[in-house]
Amino acid sequence: MIDGLQEKKFLLCAPDPLMVAAWREKFSGDPRFEIHQSTILRPDADVWSSASDSLLGMAGGLDRAIADTLPGVYEKAQQTLRELYQGFMPVGQAVVIPTGKDIPKWLVLVPTMPYPAPLSSSEPITLAMLALLRVVFRHPALTRISVPAYGTGVGRIRPIEAAAAMRKAVIIYDHEVLS
Repeated sequence: MIDGLQEKKFLLCAPDPLMVAAWREKFSGDPRFEIHQSTILRPDADVWSSASDSLLGMAGGLDRAIADTLPGVYEKAQQTLRELYQGFMPVGQAVVIPTGKDIPKWLVLVPTMPYPAPLSSSEPITLAMLALLRVVFRHPALTRISVPAYGTGVGRIRPIEAAAAMRKAVIIYDHEVLS
C-alpha cells in the first residue's frame, strides 16, 4: 500500500448485485475500498460523490436524490460550475463543495459524461474515477468517501466494464504517486 493512502476509505456503493459482484472481482484485496450493496447516501460517509454530466444538472437519478437529500447543494454546484468552469466541467475534473450539513459534510462533483447520453466506451469512467482520487487526496479532511457505479446509469456501461475502468484509474493514480 502507498504511504498516506490508508487514511482514506472509499465506499463503493450500488444497489445492483451485478455491480457489487464486479467490484468484488476487481477490488478484492485492496483495503482502501469497501464494497456495499446500497445507495451512496450513507450516514457513515463524510463525503458523497456525484456522477453527473458536465452541466451538473442534477435533474435525475442519483444526482436528483443527492439534490433532494441536500437542499441548496444544486445551487452551490451551479455556482461552482459558473465560477470555476464557465458553465461546463469537463470529464476528468472534480471539485469538492461543502454541503452545509453534518452528513455528509462534503460533495465531490464528478462529471462522467459531457451530456446525458449512453457512453461509447468506459474511458470517461476511468477519467472520472481518476479525478475523484486526485481531488480527495488533496483534501486531508475527506476520509470516508461514498462512490457510485460511474457510467452504469444513463451511460449504460456494463457493471464489469465500469468496475474495470474504475480499477484502471486506481492503478494509474497509484503509479502517479509512486513516480
